[in-house]
Formats: sequence, C-alpha cells, structure tokens
Amino acid sequence: MNRSYETDKNFDPNHERTQWERFENYIVHLNQSSTPDLKYKVLYLGRHGQGDHNVAEAKYGKMEWDRYWSKLPGDGKSNWTDAHLTEIGIGQARTANAFWRRELSIEKIPAPQRYYTSPLHRCLATANFTFGDLVLPEDRAFVPEVKEVNATRIVI
Repeated sequence: MNRSYETDKNFDPNHERTQWERFENYIVHLNQSSTPDLKYKVLYLGRHGQGDHNVAEAKYGKMEWDRYWSKLPGDGKSNWTDAHLTEIGIGQARTANAFWRRELSIEKIPAPQRYYTSPLHRCLATANFTFGDLVLPEDRAFVPEVKEVNATRIVI
C-alpha cells in the first residue's frame, strides 16, 4: 500500500526510499514521540503450511473431523497429534521465504526483531522453511522463540 507519512518530508525529500523504509521510519518516529506507556509495534503474522491434519479434515469432511477424527491421534495412515507439514505445506513455506527474500532485498522491508512460534512441529517447520536461510541483519537474526497459549491470553 503506497502512502505518504508526515515524516517523509525530512526522511525522504527526493522520494528515493521504498514504502517499507518510509513506514519503518514513521513507526520509529511514533515511538520516539509517544509517552513512555505507549509503544507502537508492527506484527507480521503467518499461518503454518498445510499439515497432515488439514489433509485428514478435507478427506473426512469438517463435520466428521470435528465429531470423531480430530479426537484421535491419527487414522493408521497419518498421525495428527503433532502433525507434520505435507509437501504442499513445505511449498507454501518456501513461497513465504521467496516473498521475504524479495521484500528484504528489493523493497527493504524491516526484518522482524523477534520470531515467535508455537512448539508444534508444523509451526516450527514453517518458521524454519520461511526464515531459516534468509540473510538477515545480525541484530535481527532468526532465533525462534517458542510460545504457548496461556489459558486466558497469549503470552509473549
């Protein structure tokens, strides 16, 4: 989404910066000019790629999956207690990797400062296929932090 920011006049007077660079500068500005109890953060959210459990749900249908199959560890052919990515799921994560590779090098998207993931195999694998081999700034290296859901809220 191409837009301008109030900080562009000083940061990018000749219109040479990318949208991502101008956005990052604006977020830095917001944080520098805000009160100590107010912080602006940018979240990049992603979903794990297709897993064995997704294939099983499609195979059995949502009603049967919810009623019966999802309560089992598997069906004798697949295990979905801690489902692994399918080849399609790996491909989806590699597509996300290509997006990040392009955006980092060409559009200058700011690399995430932190990488959160669920402890589930499909989530860890998706994170690794997406970010594991990217060239990232040293202070923003891909070091996944495993987080689990607290009973009332996500703890990060």
